[in-house]
Amino acid sequence: MRKGLDGFVLPPRMDYGRVFRVALRTVVEDYDAGRFELIMEADLRSWLFRACVAELEEQGHPPPLPIYAEKPLWRGKRRPDLQLGPGPAEAVELKLQTTKGDSIFLKATGGKNSVQTDLQKVRDYARRGTTGHFVLVEVDDGTTKDYYWRKTIPEAWIPKSEWSEGSRLAWAYHSVPAAPELDRR
Repeated sequence: MRKGLDGFVLPPRMDYGRVFRVALRTVVEDYDAGRFELIMEADLRSWLFRACVAELEEQGHPPPLPIYAEKPLWRGKRRPDLQLGPGPAEAVELKLQTTKGDSIFLKATGGKNSVQTDLQKVRDYARRGTTGHFVLVEVDDGTTKDYYWRKTIPEAWIPKSEWSEGSRLAWAYHSVPAAPELDRR
């Protein structure tokens, strides 16, 4: 039995990236089935947090569970929407576009609520040794129009292969693996 510096029992080697991907799939399926609504980004973060906890528990991870929302990293310079694993192993940035919610901007000139800013954060996490994840969810507006963000975000930022659609939403999932220790700046 391995114990951490805090005395808590450490889990067997856990793939925290897989935990997050399973949680994302669960949230998308539950939303598509009409089990809940997404009004603001905090709703998405809460449902993902809940799904990550359920997956960690299902995998037999002992308490305390290594999942945090909006916890400062690196002396408070960054606050990922979610963090998983010790270190943390995974840092997640989220964007949600609803018909009623906050606007999302494409470029960093739009401020902190931009796709470009969050993608840069994800690359920064990876450069510092934490796998970065970016998730953008666009809720169906009930019209026959195509989803806006899928055709707006440059392919160089998020390849079309990383986009998916359900019956009530479209989403992009983009991941940047942690840099090997020798490559970190």
